[in-house]
Amino acid sequence: MKRVLAVDAPNLDMALTRILKRRPTRADRPVSEAFIDWLVGTSEPGDEIVPAFLVNIPQDADGRFAGWVDHLRRSGFYVYTKPKSGDSDVDSDIIEFIERECRGHEPDTHIVVVSHDARRFLEPLTVYASRGARATVIGFEEYSGRFIRSRDIEFIDLEDVRPSLFVRALSRTRLTVARQSADGTWFSPMTELGRAVSRTVSMDGVA
Repeated sequence: MKRVLAVDAPNLDMALTRILKRRPTRADRPVSEAFIDWLVGTSEPGDEIVPAFLVNIPQDADGRFAGWVDHLRRSGFYVYTKPKSGDSDVDSDIIEFIERECRGHEPDTHIVVVSHDARRFLEPLTVYASRGARATVIGFEEYSGRFIRSRDIEFIDLEDVRPSLFVRALSRTRLTVARQSADGTWFSPMTELGRAVSRTVSMDGVA
């Protein structure tokens, strides 16, 4: 089987920004090697693995950005870089990458896309699945509703890929995990105010 992984880096950064309420740093982003470990660990002998990161190059990119690209390449990724201009993204480039790598290999192909952009990727992945390919989307479940509801596409939450994918745990509201706990789940405050809020909210309503 040929396993094709495409990481939509701009979209992943957008989702992390929504979770963190700030721009993510390198320490916040997924550990790239963990994606490779997951692919290798879930592959069979003889499988061909083609992993790729597709990224926008910001106008103020410096040596640190080049160092990150080098790190991805040393980890085993192909890296596609595209200058950032206005609202430009790498969606069409991901589609072209998948089409090129899957040509002649269907249905013996496993396509994995790391993104939350159902508007762009749900339909083409569904088409590949209808042709016999296996289609998987990896993302944060709270931003992946249409992918999760699809009967043709497998969905995996990013934090379920590998425990080592993130250096530090993210503060998220994962209701699917909460529903699995018969004893209930506590979610801690997202601000430092804790209980000292200007308006007291009781368990029964607003006081």
